Amino acid sequence: MAINVKDYISDQTYRQIMELSIQQVNSILKDYGLESDAPPIRLTSGYSNTNFKAETPKGPVLLRISGDDDLKKLEYEIKVLNKLRAQEFPAAFPLKRGDGTYITRWKEKLIVLYEFIAGKQAELNPQTVSVIGKAVAKLNLLTGWESLQRENSMNRELCTSVVASIDSAPESYHKLSAFFIEETNILKNSLGSGLPRGFVHGDVFSDNTIFQGNELKAIIDFEEVCTDVLIFDVGMTINGFCFRGTELDRDLLEAFLQSYDEVRPLQEKEKTLLPIYVRWCALTLMAWHLNHLLKKRDPRKIERATLHMNRILHIKDEW
Repeated sequence: MAINVKDYISDQTYRQIMELSIQQVNSILKDYGLESDAPPIRLTSGYSNTNFKAETPKGPVLLRISGDDDLKKLEYEIKVLNKLRAQEFPAAFPLKRGDGTYITRWKEKLIVLYEFIAGKQAELNPQTVSVIGKAVAKLNLLTGWESLQRENSMNRELCTSVVASIDSAPESYHKLSAFFIEETNILKNSLGSGLPRGFVHGDVFSDNTIFQGNELKAIIDFEEVCTDVLIFDVGMTINGFCFRGTELDRDLLEAFLQSYDEVRPLQEKEKTLLPIYVRWCALTLMAWHLNHLLKKRDPRKIERATLHMNRILHIKDEW
């Protein structure tokens, strides 16, 4: 999940990360048996990870500086990606260091090199949404998840912890806070049981995909990958691909569900619970933003929390 890296590191460290020189890049690349003779190109900024494109004689690579120091979480992500690689799932896979490991420590940060895949993020149209539907269904059907268990961080505990802390929220957050408490109390006990489980990406939004035209080249950013009920990934991807602003686009929803169902037909219980999970996923996103707002005011997070609140209201009225 995207976060503002400035909330968690010093200004000096932030500047160091954002200004990698050729020499600094090569000090990292040497552990992978690579080198570069061109300045690195920063691809993203302002999020939990900082990404650079580095040119090497063997082709470009993606250098990702992690926004936190959760080594176990990063190791889990790499294990899952290697399992996806073995099952030919479209993703950007990590590159090995010379010693056979994947993670480099540099200036107290964790770094991983990935394949660089050229392309653009998905446009929201029925063609790309159909492709995403099939890809998410394929991910949800992948085997081996039983031996790679990891709890979804976007869960009841997150929402209830925000509810417990929300008394400290400024008065200006009252509308968001009151709505969040009410909706949490409604949804937390409405999620069903005995639902199919498996690998869940947990963050399939358009900016976490790479397309060339209408062809999907990769789903990326597996930071939130976990094991959970599969309907969670369906609900989250609907939030990522089937809304235009705060309103659900029925054509996109139909395209997504039809293509998903061709690969992994939803059970009747899942179909019944789908509107609940679309709301629940939006609520967990709202919880994530509120959780950070309780620590530090950020107009962007207020905007995002409000967006998710309005999406929930729309679903309650229209579905």
